Amino acid sequence: MQTTVRTLKVFLASPGDVKPERAAAEELVDGMNKQLRSVGWQIMLYRWEDAAPGFGRPQEIINENVDECAVFVGLLWERWGQQTGKYSSGFEEEFERALARRKATGEPEIWLVFKLVSPDKIKDPGPELSKVLKFRDRQISLGEVFYQEVPDLNDWKSKLTNWLWSHVFKQGIAATESLQPQQPASSPDIQSTEAGSSKPSDTEAAEIEVSQQLLATAQSLTKAIRHTELEAFRREKGALEEFDVARLYLLSASIMFRWYTGDTLQTHETNLIYRYRTRLELIPIEYLQLLRAVIFDTSDVVPGWFWFAGMTLEPLREQLLVLAEQDSSVDVRRRALRILREAEIPLPENMWALLPLWDREELVRAEAYGYLAKIAGGAVLPFLDEISASDEAPISSSAREAKFSVLMRLRPEEAFSQMVETGAYASESKLGQLKKRASAISEAELLKGAENEWGHVREFSAQELARRGLLSKRLAERLTEDPSVSIREIAFIELAKRGIHLDFEKVKKALVRDNPQANSFAALLGGQTEEKGDVDSVVLTFYRHQSAEFVAAKIEWYSLDGALAYKSLAADHFAAIKGDLRTDLENGFARVKERTIASVEKMMGVDYATKLVEQFAKHDDFLRSQFVEAALSGIAIHGEPSDVRYGRQYLASDWADTKHAAVQILCKFGTVEDVPALLNVAKDSWGKARDEAGVCALRLSPNPFEVARELIQNTSAELTQAGYAWLYDQRSQEVVDFFETLMDSPNDKERVRAIYYLSQTRTSAELENVLDANLQKEKYYYNVVTWLDRLLYSPEPLKNFVARELAEEATNGGT
Repeated sequence: MQTTVRTLKVFLASPGDVKPERAAAEELVDGMNKQLRSVGWQIMLYRWEDAAPGFGRPQEIINENVDECAVFVGLLWERWGQQTGKYSSGFEEEFERALARRKATGEPEIWLVFKLVSPDKIKDPGPELSKVLKFRDRQISLGEVFYQEVPDLNDWKSKLTNWLWSHVFKQGIAATESLQPQQPASSPDIQSTEAGSSKPSDTEAAEIEVSQQLLATAQSLTKAIRHTELEAFRREKGALEEFDVARLYLLSASIMFRWYTGDTLQTHETNLIYRYRTRLELIPIEYLQLLRAVIFDTSDVVPGWFWFAGMTLEPLREQLLVLAEQDSSVDVRRRALRILREAEIPLPENMWALLPLWDREELVRAEAYGYLAKIAGGAVLPFLDEISASDEAPISSSAREAKFSVLMRLRPEEAFSQMVETGAYASESKLGQLKKRASAISEAELLKGAENEWGHVREFSAQELARRGLLSKRLAERLTEDPSVSIREIAFIELAKRGIHLDFEKVKKALVRDNPQANSFAALLGGQTEEKGDVDSVVLTFYRHQSAEFVAAKIEWYSLDGALAYKSLAADHFAAIKGDLRTDLENGFARVKERTIASVEKMMGVDYATKLVEQFAKHDDFLRSQFVEAALSGIAIHGEPSDVRYGRQYLASDWADTKHAAVQILCKFGTVEDVPALLNVAKDSWGKARDEAGVCALRLSPNPFEVARELIQNTSAELTQAGYAWLYDQRSQEVVDFFETLMDSPNDKERVRAIYYLSQTRTSAELENVLDANLQKEKYYYNVVTWLDRLLYSPEPLKNFVARELAEEATNGGT
């Protein structure tokens, strides 16, 4: 099909002292045209040196191009130019001629640019520069033409690129011309031409088809109104067909959007239109309105990529940029930018300026800078530096944030160094990004970070130093006095790893800090009033770096640390305790208790020991549960199959840690007979014991399908995820049937999971059949159709993005 190329004529007026800028203009226009021609547009740049030789006053030949241009660009620096016989310079004649036409006809657009002159030259301007300055002052006083200033060649190229793209887009190039209609699967026959007439061109035939469909629909409406008067809208024989109603709505909504409201298509109406997707013959403004609808959709209920399946990278990119910059809906603009970012659609450097980085809407700006932060390479850093110099605080702040994000992604050590040296606040999310690249940060920078004023920066640095084994004893000892409890905990654990003897009472006091600010709120809300660290973790780490003999000597009944010592011995020195461990479990740890009492009697006397026993009698069950959990933890690591009896014995324990240790034993040594009990734990318990029990039951069950179905009904997101993960990997008929049934589930999330399964197991042709079958139902779920539409018809540059989104939605836990 032949395509008409639309031309934007641009005239560049300037004297000869800005030759580099004139050459740069030609170069960037050539680059833009490579992209614009793919969407049926081109820019013609005229300069005085491009005028063909001819008879007459030379300036008259140049003026012909001035009279035809749609955009007049005037660029001045230090020279004013040569007289023309009528004006003091060629630039003046060209400018006045363009201005006169602008006042008379509304064209051309006039962009006036002054390249900055050094202050020294302005003090002694000379005749040429004096004329330039006088001209500029006159424009200021008249206020007819708004001008811009550029400091250098790079700024000129950046601004001119931005202006040209914006102007072309404002003509609606991508909105109405870049969208090539997808050929419908079937369309009404075109009436044959009269004998002797020439056959219509493809373009003319398409126009005839569209006109005939709209005309037929209009005639149906007219007929219905005349026939039934106010009853024309009844859904019965003789009234308008559903297709006619959908067709009329799309046209009227598109016109309404274009000229009045700027609204997007509504969800129900768009789904009705989609039912007739192969029958519809669209006009350009309808394509735009449908595209806006699918971009706007944030609830996965608006299908429509069917009409844009053939879009390639460049037209898609241009269209998303148009919507991001110009659309009347903030949400459409944000979504267009999000798709650019999440689909990782690259923008050439000369198109960065087209992003709405200066937009008045903060949410739009955030998405624009978010795109650069995630996608752009290192070359974007100088570009962001320029913007960050802006006098507008929100703009400069956004640019600095984006630059920091780029540095974190590409040069994490430099980003971290800047953060530490400037003392700027680093959010938790920023540090979360840096954690993924922490290995690229040098020890020297981390040591500086450990001195930072922000607690979470010090914590990040201390954690990474500790992970590498570079947290020195001296630094660790100093950090035990840090204001942050979490940093003190890191420091104590590091000292414990080194086997340095710790005062556990001091550790306990150090890892509990009163928080006066929290107290007032917590008292009102009935919550905790203290920030606490994990003391047990420090103690256990210390014991695990001591000898078996030392740890064994620390096992005492009347001490919370005694159970931790037992746990360390069972986990790290199993050979030293395996002879007693099972006996201890059998007799309730009588050996440990008796030995402790004997030691107290020896040191403090019988009377003291008797009182101690009486005083702690009410705590015996708790103390015993700590030792049981410690012993079971050792068996879970070093035990043998016969130890499964201990897992079964303590599975019903009321103590959460004990139950968890019992589950771990059953997960290692359990059999089919343990499945019911494990499922009961999965249903009735909480935390780690619940989640591990469910996963274990799924693995041990002879009928994992039924177990998986039970797990996905659990309130635990982890178990739901585990159940579906197993189901996704199956290809049995019962699983296929299960997911097919799930497509009609009243739960949105379950339907998404069904679509995800089908996307992994069905061909495109089979998915099309599923889509058609759903659309033929009297009632169907919008998100089923929408996800199928995305999977089947989203443009190739979006395929991976759509697949990732579906997978993320389907594989995350929860309902």
